[in-house]
Amino acid sequence: MGMVMYYHDGPYLIITALKEIGSEIDWLDIDLSENVKFEDFPEYLGDFKFSKTGFFVQKNKNSFSLKNFDNSYNSHPQSFFDEYKKLEKLCNFWAIGISKNHKKQFYFYFRLNQKKLTLLGLEVDRLNDVLFANPDASFIPFRNKNDIENYLKHHQLFLDKEQNASIDLAKKEIIYYDFPVDNPFIFDHYEIGEIEENSSKIKSAEVIFYPNESKEDGFITFFSNKGGFVVYPMGVRPPYFYDVVKK
Repeated sequence: MGMVMYYHDGPYLIITALKEIGSEIDWLDIDLSENVKFEDFPEYLGDFKFSKTGFFVQKNKNSFSLKNFDNSYNSHPQSFFDEYKKLEKLCNFWAIGISKNHKKQFYFYFRLNQKKLTLLGLEVDRLNDVLFANPDASFIPFRNKNDIENYLKHHQLFLDKEQNASIDLAKKEIIYYDFPVDNPFIFDHYEIGEIEENSSKIKSAEVIFYPNESKEDGFITFFSNKGGFVVYPMGVRPPYFYDVVKK
């Protein structure tokens, strides 16, 4: 019958149908909590913390619907959903598995018939604050834009050591894939957007650096209440995590 799989490729939402999962193994190469519980699913508290962890199983009560999968990026025709709609009716159990590092949730939709277990659907779910959460970092004041401005006045250098990249507010330069060390992005000023709640604990705000007053060709980043900048992944480029360098 095949299996429907739904996951995030960076910020993009992918829906596909598989006969086997070998080609998608990168999405599944992660350790899940193994303690099986037949009880309510846990609440995600934010910053990679759950109210409880495990592998939570419940009977399916119309929980598996292909209509719930965002098709805006793939734009599959209706025939795709019609072809696999039969999987919805076969699903009699579903489960949420939490990764041991608490960074992902896996939604399993399956049919249990006597001793035969058939996987019908799998959703790999990014946590809403996954790009900003960091239990090892302290929270900073983040009630309004003035809090952010004040923090940036006293913390001027941010490094992504893995990518050998930086945001230097004192020098007004940014080093990134498109702007290497010998040709950094030079900005004139930056603007802070509205604060958004990514989870109950994590907040972030878009910060755009502009090279001039025209507000064109800005460099888009996101600053969180963990005190660091993030640049979203683009194609094969990984996300950039610029952590603060404290004096």
